[in-house]
Amino acid sequence: MDNLEQRVADAQAQPEFDSRWKRLTLQANAALNAGHLDAAGIAYDQAYHEARMIFAEAWNGYVLVQPHAPPMLIVSATNAANQRRARGDHKAANEQLISAVQIFTEALNSTRAPELLKSTCAEHLPRLLAELSVARSETKSIVEDAKSAALAFWKKSAN
Repeated sequence: MDNLEQRVADAQAQPEFDSRWKRLTLQANAALNAGHLDAAGIAYDQAYHEARMIFAEAWNGYVLVQPHAPPMLIVSATNAANQRRARGDHKAANEQLISAVQIFTEALNSTRAPELLKSTCAEHLPRLLAELSVARSETKSIVEDAKSAALAFWKKSAN
């Protein structure tokens, strides 16, 4: 078997780590499009939980998911937050996004998190912060902590 055939065989044997996340997200989108806000909210929350589990796998060294886990977490947190906003619960929407920011910040500050995961978190952090309402003072400090963690990571990486 030549190298290309081996890579194809390996790719076919590789489990899709995000298949459950994709299914839940699609299910939530379909429920939202059908006007079933409660069902959409539940599915978006389940997708966020799945994204957090995938992020934990990335943190624990599963290299395949490291570049994908932060964007998946952002998408899931944003979807769940938007769903909460649609139901009029702006405080819960902000808390949803704060949760994701804190996960990114913790990873960026960790000596144990893999460098690829940290790099992807730092790269995608601005997208996540753009979704967050910074009207409250505690939110401002969380945003500043996240920005400081990303800056410290980039400075360390540059050396």
